[in-house]
Amino acid sequence: RPDAKDVEGWLKRVEGPGDPEAGRRVFEHPKLAGCYKCHAVEGRGASVGPDLSLIGRTERRWIVESILQPSAVVAPHYQAWKIETADGRTVTGLLVGTNLDVSEYIDDKGKRFKLAAADAVDVKASAVSIMPEGLFDNLTDQEVRDLLAYLAARK
Repeated sequence: RPDAKDVEGWLKRVEGPGDPEAGRRVFEHPKLAGCYKCHAVEGRGASVGPDLSLIGRTERRWIVESILQPSAVVAPHYQAWKIETADGRTVTGLLVGTNLDVSEYIDDKGKRFKLAAADAVDVKASAVSIMPEGLFDNLTDQEVRDLLAYLAARK
């Protein structure tokens, strides 16, 4: 399989027809791509990452590149934060809200967690996207084709 930097290799590898309905199942399946945990399409899914209801207006290459290299371009409002806690843990999350001195984040698995300001020793902008890399790794080539067909049909 091509590596994540080989967008051209992936585009060639997944040429051919895909089934948008099968792609929807890949998008929504928790053990396959699981995109719904962070992305919404037509009101279904979470609003952690960008809404993908109109992603089909984007060129296929950019869609593939965004999945393969999620940290290459991150919009400011999707900035992840790396937090060192007073008990020695390091957690990373996307800030989704604050209430008084408690901040609520969501991690790369789509799980929410809260952290009191007093429990955060250091908070820095993360250099990487909260969207995990390697999303194609556990998919067959046909599942990737189907997922891309589903996304391309969102117009």
